[in-house]
Amino acid sequence: SFSGAFTIAINNTGVAVNTSIDVAGTAVPLVLPAGPYLRIEGAGIDDDADGVADRPTELNVFGQTLAGNFFIERLFQLDGTVLTRIAASDVTLELGPVVSGDDHVLELNNGEGQFLLTSEGIAGRLSGMVTVNAPGITVGTDFTVAINTTNALVMETFRVNGEDVLLAVEAGPYLRVEAANTTVTIGGQSIGGDFAFERRATTDGGEFIVLGVDNAFLSLGDPAAPLMTLSNGQGVFVLLDTGVAGRISVDAAVEIPGISLSGSFELEVNKAMAAIDASILVDGEVLTLVLDNLDFVRVAGRGVSLDVAGQVLSGDFLFENATDSGGQSVVRIAASNVTLNLGDG
Repeated sequence: SFSGAFTIAINNTGVAVNTSIDVAGTAVPLVLPAGPYLRIEGAGIDDDADGVADRPTELNVFGQTLAGNFFIERLFQLDGTVLTRIAASDVTLELGPVVSGDDHVLELNNGEGQFLLTSEGIAGRLSGMVTVNAPGITVGTDFTVAINTTNALVMETFRVNGEDVLLAVEAGPYLRVEAANTTVTIGGQSIGGDFAFERRATTDGGEFIVLGVDNAFLSLGDPAAPLMTLSNGQGVFVLLDTGVAGRISVDAAVEIPGISLSGSFELEVNKAMAAIDASILVDGEVLTLVLDNLDFVRVAGRGVSLDVAGQVLSGDFLFENATDSGGQSVVRIAASNVTLNLGDG
């Protein structure tokens, strides 16, 4: 639903209009670009009824408010069909609880994009700059907001200002902030990959953000010479107002000459200052996240085989990134179910 005042422009001709109309002795200018179209433009919200907009027009989707400039337009396509498009610019979006002052956990600014409006709902995509205000986490730029209130895939081409613009949105319903090939830094460790943020509601009326990740990669230790590199990661994180917690499965490689490493690994992090026990649906699969109320970033390996100069060590291992008393970054290792083969067999 929309909130605010709107103006309506109609031009069913193919030519631009630049003239004036006499209204009660006053010349009122009429300037319109070439048609054909029917266009509704948001003029903002006038809180004090003084004739001047005090804040932008608002679009409410799934209980979330997108504030900005909106243009609703009927577009006549080359095949004779008519589509209803919503163009948006300078959009802001706030997700999650307030963490400090007016700052929310996840915020998008300078958003722009377009939506398709049908009798079934609204679907579209916005690009913009994302800020995460949760302690211990920062994100890269070039994020998009994908919205689909319908259950259908949207694949539509708009004819806008003489150019074809493709809108492709997966079946909903959802409101998702996503980015491909970007970086999220959690607990001082930078994780690269493809990310998607979605808002979730708790049973007590609160809210939190779920972060899904795919094709993730991470390095542990000194960034200039990492001891371990993790790749092909896939997992889920929970963003609370107190911090972030989550788990991700990865492939691992050791960056030390003469050492090879194989096994199943998981990255676990808890910077939320709380125990975590949650089940989350990600890409049609339910993932369960259970973490102790501890402050850590660690990698757990099960069924691991470590070959050092021909000597093979196997078992279950835990690698934990920490800072020593001198302020240096160190990697601590714990092990269990260990076997060691020495010599040539």
